[in-house]
Amino acid sequence: MTKTRGTGLLMVWTDIDPEYEDAFNAWYNEEHIPHLAKVPGILNSGRYRAVRGGPKYLAMYELEDHNVLRGTDFANSTRYKPTARRTGSSGGHIGRNFILNTYRQIFPARTDPIECQDPEMPKFLQIGRIDIPGAMEEEFNDWYNTNYIPAFLQVPGVIR
Repeated sequence: MTKTRGTGLLMVWTDIDPEYEDAFNAWYNEEHIPHLAKVPGILNSGRYRAVRGGPKYLAMYELEDHNVLRGTDFANSTRYKPTARRTGSSGGHIGRNFILNTYRQIFPARTDPIECQDPEMPKFLQIGRIDIPGAMEEEFNDWYNTNYIPAFLQVPGVIR
């Protein structure tokens, strides 16, 4: 068994100019992800390509807690010190349509420390990004957590 699931996520979306795509993907898979995997508190990672919509690429990192990104181990990682390979693999820039978000788990409110049966990142994701007006946030979260999620988990093929 492996470490329990964390309660934080780091998600990074980007598009890359076509002439840099192969080099960018090689750098990300061979250098960047293995480097970040050594940062204490980063439990797992996965990369995804959009089936439709965009940005085209998503990297998702499972964190013990969202505060991992405030620690010195993360600050001292190459995230803030690009290597020559990284600079060359992306044309000297991060990419187009770059979005970087950190998330903390809000449902369930607390994760029980159970051992994971399946430590791998999911092979497919269904993600929706929306903004909710502050005045409706509590009502929306209550509906989402008690109605939408339980119903969605009943759809054949949905794992978690």
